[in-house]
Amino acid sequence: MSFLSDEDGRSKAAVAVAILSVSTAAVMIRLCESGPMTVAFYRLLFTTMMVAPWALAMDRDCFRGLDWKAWARLACIGLVLAVHFALWVTSLGMTSVANSTVLVTTHPIFVAAISFALLGESPRRSALIGA
Repeated sequence: MSFLSDEDGRSKAAVAVAILSVSTAAVMIRLCESGPMTVAFYRLLFTTMMVAPWALAMDRDCFRGLDWKAWARLACIGLVLAVHFALWVTSLGMTSVANSTVLVTTHPIFVAAISFALLGESPRRSALIGA
């Protein structure tokens, strides 16, 4: 049986857990009494601790084949993600959960606009309709 097969419903259960986790994250963070940087740090730490063993088990050779430039790009992406979470968690203390969630989920609109303005990239029709 393949890891990705869904004969026993594990994939559906994993998606349900993921949706529940993401859907309740803002409320749980808002209820937390720790500072925003602490919350963002532990959120990323625990996610890395859960995902890294799975990623290594799936394709360890993929990581061995990366050169230092690829690792540097991955580090930059990680830094951007850390800043994103730090700002989002901070925003939860400054506005309502609804406002914060709306702002953080509109990032595809901003990415499309900035890509068009700075890089001259026109978004595809499927991206514009959200597919």
